[in-house]
Amino acid sequence: MTESKLTQAQKRHEQADEELAALLEQGADAEQTTKARAKLSAAENALRKAKQDEGEQQKKLEDGQIKAAESLVDELSKEIGATMQRIIASVSTPDAPRIATGQAQAILKARSEAAQAAEVLSQAKDRLDHLEARHSELSQRWDNITKRRAQGDTHDDDTAQLVVIGADREGVERLIEKAQAEVQRADLDHARAAEALKSAERRWAGVTREVWRLAMQKVAAPMEAGIAKAADEIRAHPGHNGEQAKGYEPTDPSLRDHLHRTGWTPYLQHRAA
Repeated sequence: MTESKLTQAQKRHEQADEELAALLEQGADAEQTTKARAKLSAAENALRKAKQDEGEQQKKLEDGQIKAAESLVDELSKEIGATMQRIIASVSTPDAPRIATGQAQAILKARSEAAQAAEVLSQAKDRLDHLEARHSELSQRWDNITKRRAQGDTHDDDTAQLVVIGADREGVERLIEKAQAEVQRADLDHARAAEALKSAERRWAGVTREVWRLAMQKVAAPMEAGIAKAADEIRAHPGHNGEQAKGYEPTDPSLRDHLHRTGWTPYLQHRAA
């Protein structure tokens, strides 16, 4: 899995710092420590540059999220407008309700952060797996040498080999401890991001649900006005003997049942008035 430039720069910086520390601990000569310090300084400069680049990339990402949020809102508005036009093609179509981009930005940001958290967790787990495999390899080499020596088969460089393997294994164990902590942090961050995404999804669902409701009410308004006018005309034209005509009834009997099922019965309210 490809690592980000910032992650690579951080690892190179950590590696350079550890190499210098190791040289200092080993009592290396001035030439070696000078080279190590130069390498660490270069790594620090590269890390600063990577952080700067990461900040600029984050700014581009945020700008892109704003544009994506505007696109998401525009897509929703167009869909609502098209539905309104289809429903009341014979009636003047009202404008679609205005939708603020704030919630759209929030859901896009939550999705992005959840994806990033998942990526970070995956990378942390991969690194831990790699380190644990490396530790197992070193332990196996240690065991092979000690078992061979126990059987009387010794080599001149066995002691030196065991020293190196032991030092490497201890170093890897320290790295494993750090990697385990990184996995725990990444796992916690991932859980938080996932929960934040669920909340954002619920809020966005509420926004879209309310926008659709408002839009459909705007669609219904001119139709309700037409129905009310038709009902008024019926009441305004009684029979020749003054007998009042029946109130408005839907021309399609299935409409009555449908309105009852949806709980929307404006014609009944009009008759009651």
